[in-house]
Amino acid sequence: MGKKKHGKSGVGSKPPEWRPDEFTRARIERLRAEGAPHEEVLRAGLHALGAPEMPPDLLRELAGMMRNAKSGEEFADSIFIGDCPFCGFEKATNCEDEPGIENPMVGYCPACKALFCSECRTRMTREKSECANPDCWFNAPEGTPYPGSEHFRDD
Repeated sequence: MGKKKHGKSGVGSKPPEWRPDEFTRARIERLRAEGAPHEEVLRAGLHALGAPEMPPDLLRELAGMMRNAKSGEEFADSIFIGDCPFCGFEKATNCEDEPGIENPMVGYCPACKALFCSECRTRMTREKSECANPDCWFNAPEGTPYPGSEHFRDD
């Protein structure tokens, strides 16, 4: 019996949808309505998720990414997919809606047409859109904690 992997095709299972409580939702909406800096809105959202306090320079960088993104999906891709590991293109996307792949953890570069694992950056192909790197967290046995996750709250 083989080891069970994290989700579909060994790449990330879909987490339960997170919904903020009423207090958090009201706080974030108030910050937006008041035209608060992106840093404050981001800090409120991260606090609601239980993230530890973030260094100011990292918070500014994330807020800049949020400000420059044309959509929430583009912002999420800039964090979870990142730049193309092969050509450096800054607008790589996920493959959640890509026919035949349909996996948000697979990155796609529109500039050089590369497919890659968003976690370990291993190159993939349309024929083999599963990560082949045995050391990648996506291929770890189910229940393996994500590296660094011990810094987040459980509540």
